[in-house]
Amino acid sequence: PESRPSPTETEESPSVYLRDGSALPDATEVRTPSPERALAYVDYALKTLSTAAWRQHLLVTLHVYQYSLVESKGPGKNVSVIGGRTRLHVLHVGGGRPGVGAGPCPALPQSGAAHVLVAVFNGARHLPYK
Repeated sequence: PESRPSPTETEESPSVYLRDGSALPDATEVRTPSPERALAYVDYALKTLSTAAWRQHLLVTLHVYQYSLVESKGPGKNVSVIGGRTRLHVLHVGGGRPGVGAGPCPALPQSGAAHVLVAVFNGARHLPYK
């Protein structure tokens, strides 16, 4: 059976929302209460990609926020926030689904992948496809 995010943690949940219109076209932001839920969404997205979609580029960035409150000892007893953000970037450079013929869109050569990476790191609005 297909693994799909549970209905209690989808768009109906107040802890998860979608935002379109980032710097890249067709970019969507999904906020989840845990890294496990975020990975479940990424896994579901990869499982549901059509053969045509495998020929396109896919950039996933996971922002993991880890914060804790620390109470200082002494007469002042202040509460401090300790923590930060970690980012993980996953880039799928289109070229066809593994084990399936690429058809009219052959796999992207290494030089083409380098051009895509440079465009991503430079913040390009449109990624090269050749």
